[in-house]
Amino acid sequence: MGAALTKPGRVSTAIARTLAPRHGVQVAEDTSAEHVAMELYERLVEAYTTRPTFYTDFPRLLSPLASAHPTQPRLAQKWDLVIFGREIAAAYSEMVDAHEQLLLLRNQDPASPDDLKPVDKEFLDALEVGMPPTGGLVVGVDRLLMALTGATEIRKVIPFPLDVPT
Repeated sequence: MGAALTKPGRVSTAIARTLAPRHGVQVAEDTSAEHVAMELYERLVEAYTTRPTFYTDFPRLLSPLASAHPTQPRLAQKWDLVIFGREIAAAYSEMVDAHEQLLLLRNQDPASPDDLKPVDKEFLDALEVGMPPTGGLVVGVDRLLMALTGATEIRKVIPFPLDVPT
């Protein structure tokens, strides 16, 4: 995108906020660099991905349950599978360090209050006891069906769509 990096692999929030409008992405003044990066990714990369593609190295601040990348601590060990402009699956290595998990949950930066992950004391207690390296995988079967059938609306592939009055 032609931005000067403040450190290798690290773009300042001010630079990120400047880049977004240049690429047709409007962001609020208080938007973090991580959220700007995700907006740019979703609009400029994900939306135009037609072939099955795995994307990796997402901002860790936005994935508080994921482990840090082994060489880039600001990134998460996470991947997304994108087909026809839609995220079909996502996976990540689980964070298994209780102290680090608590810090990440307290300092998370959700896009909205609905994205905020609560601090679960029982979960943290279980991590304290010890947990082997683990991973999580989510596959959106409805989105996969959309990709396979060429449907443009999720309602076309859900067997029991809900009619919610507006």
